[in-house]
Amino acid sequence: MTKLKICGLKSREDIKAVNELKPAYAGFVTGYKKSPRNITAEDAHMLSDELDADIIPVGVFVDNDQYTVVRNADIAGMKIIQLHGHESNGYITGLRLLTDKEIWKAFIIKSAADIYEAENSAADMILLDAGRGSGKQFDHELLTKISRPFIIAGGIGPGNIRNIIEKYHPYCADASSSLETNGCKDIQLMKKFMDEAKKGNSHE
Repeated sequence: MTKLKICGLKSREDIKAVNELKPAYAGFVTGYKKSPRNITAEDAHMLSDELDADIIPVGVFVDNDQYTVVRNADIAGMKIIQLHGHESNGYITGLRLLTDKEIWKAFIIKSAADIYEAENSAADMILLDAGRGSGKQFDHELLTKISRPFIIAGGIGPGNIRNIIEKYHPYCADASSSLETNGCKDIQLMKKFMDEAKKGNSHE
């Protein structure tokens, strides 16, 4: 069964929708000021505190120093740290000395070499993406070259999630901008995403 993550939550309305729809993970961008979905660690804490207990909050960080990541992840009440920048295996090793939270690492996939790098990541889980919140897809045929569990992101939405689950069987699928209308999460798109994913999972 492919799990689902809805990312880029930034309002109480978003949390209400997520609590109704029950994805496995809820993502909060707290360390990437260039993102229109970036919120403070304090605001992330306020929102994550309203999540149902069975939804796991994930904090997204981009090229922050390790101490900042740990401090803000703790303030925000995140259970998982998602690194979405240029963080190396050495960075991850150092981060493990500061926290016992699960660590995910995102990789921008453009070629088989990027798949190889992701395959050899020291992170607990890898996330394969086309960019940093670009909403674009990478060449999914490259997924045939990976053997470890992975999260798929980048242009994932209601229109393709069923096929992606049935064809590639990711551990988790992560959606954000595809579930928005005019820059805000759209509960109808979120519902359709969850419904289509359920159809895909029923055929796994």
